[in-house]
Amino acid sequence: MKKTLISMGVVLSIVILAASVPVNASQSVVPFSPEVMTMIVKNIQHTEALLDTAQDYLNQYRDVLCEIREIMVRGANGIYDEGDRWNLLKKVNECTGECELILEHAWFNGLPVFSNPDTGESFHVFPVTLSPAETTFKITISSEKFNAAALKIFTDSLKPTPLSMEKGIAKVDALLTAVNMEAAKLEAFQSRLQYAARFANILANDATAGSLDNFFIKLNLDIDTRLFTLAVQSASGIYGKDDRQMLQMEFNELFDELKRIEKLTGIKSLFADLKNPSLLTQKDAEEMMILMAGKFASIKKQN
Repeated sequence: MKKTLISMGVVLSIVILAASVPVNASQSVVPFSPEVMTMIVKNIQHTEALLDTAQDYLNQYRDVLCEIREIMVRGANGIYDEGDRWNLLKKVNECTGECELILEHAWFNGLPVFSNPDTGESFHVFPVTLSPAETTFKITISSEKFNAAALKIFTDSLKPTPLSMEKGIAKVDALLTAVNMEAAKLEAFQSRLQYAARFANILANDATAGSLDNFFIKLNLDIDTRLFTLAVQSASGIYGKDDRQMLQMEFNELFDELKRIEKLTGIKSLFADLKNPSLLTQKDAEEMMILMAGKFASIKKQN
């Protein structure tokens, strides 16, 4: 653990040193008008507001699940009689009703956030245009693993016994994990859209400032640095399996954003040649961190 922390300190220092280092790149050509890109910036901002709204509803849902978990813990400790446990289960049913209402009332600009009334499915796909040259980027927001059907399976399994309510704790934890994973997926989308908005803003506001290469190189470097930070976090040894999966979600989205920018501008990032980068185990993350630090260091030597 001490060795890992020392390595992290060294490579973080390399990132700081490399932060002002320009990356060699060919002259970029991105033939989008500032007017079009201004509209796309607004489109991205609209989607960011959607994701903020979805996160607010997920936070409300998570709070109620935590209340249910507290009830399960109380019912499992053996100090209540059967009548008291029936009352606890009644409270659980009231709470699951709150959860269902949260999902039902989760709307944004006239559209349900977590379901599609046209198909009856527990997810909704929201398209967002990132540039005129690309197919629409699709964001899926889902409640499939914690919808009304999942809640019913949970409540139907409960009985007014300490053992049943003890088992109920693990079932609530599974629902909480599903909500947390969905929230992490949305956070990954939010992180990517922040950089996509910066890219669109460069074209909307800086198109008359001469060569845009320096703007794109700075954007690439900022994404590279964020990717490196995620690798350092995963390598630190303080995260569990689910936490690393969440970090991987953001890593994947930002890595895809780097490749998108490269395709549009012709400017490669430091990490353009990484193959199937993984942060899912501490060993994978440590190897990725060292590899990425080496790339930062090589650019420093070139300059």
